[in-house]
Amino acid sequence: MPSLYLRLAAYLGAALACIGLGWHLGGLSPKAALAALQAQDWQAKQQATQAALTAVQLQLKKAQDTAANNSTVIQGLETDNAKISANWASDRALVQRLLNDAKATPAAGSSDVPKAGGGQAASGASDAASNESVENMVVAAAQECERTADQLNALIAEITPQL
Repeated sequence: MPSLYLRLAAYLGAALACIGLGWHLGGLSPKAALAALQAQDWQAKQQATQAALTAVQLQLKKAQDTAANNSTVIQGLETDNAKISANWASDRALVQRLLNDAKATPAAGSSDVPKAGGGQAASGASDAASNESVENMVVAAAQECERTADQLNALIAEITPQL
C-alpha cells in the first residue's frame, strides 16, 4: 500500500510539475508582449516629446524675431517722431517770428533797410492778404503734423502689445 501512495504522490508531483511548467511557459509570451508594448510606448513618448520641443523652439524663435523686428520699427518710429516734433517746433517758431516781424511797423523816419542805389523798386505786398495766407499755411502745416503724430502714436500703440 505504501507503494500505491508513493505512486500516487509521484503522479501528483509530476502533474503539478507539468502544470507549473505550463503556467511558467504560457506566462512568458504575455510578458514578452508587455515588454515590447512598453518599449514601443516609451519610444512613441520620446518622439512626441521631441516633436513638441521642436515646435516650441520654432514658436520661440518666431516670437523672438517678431519682438526684434517690432523693437526696430518702434525705435525708428520714435526717432522719426522726435525729428518731426523738432522740425515742427522750429518751423512754428520761425513762422511766428516772421509773422511778428511782418506785423511790426518801423517807426516813422527810421530806416532799417538801406536804400538801393539803383534797380527796380520792390512791389508793395498786401499785408493783410499775405499774413492771412501765411497763417493759413501755418495752420495747415500744424494740422498735418498733428495728424502724422496721431498716426504714429496709433501705430506705436498697435505694435507695443506684440512685444
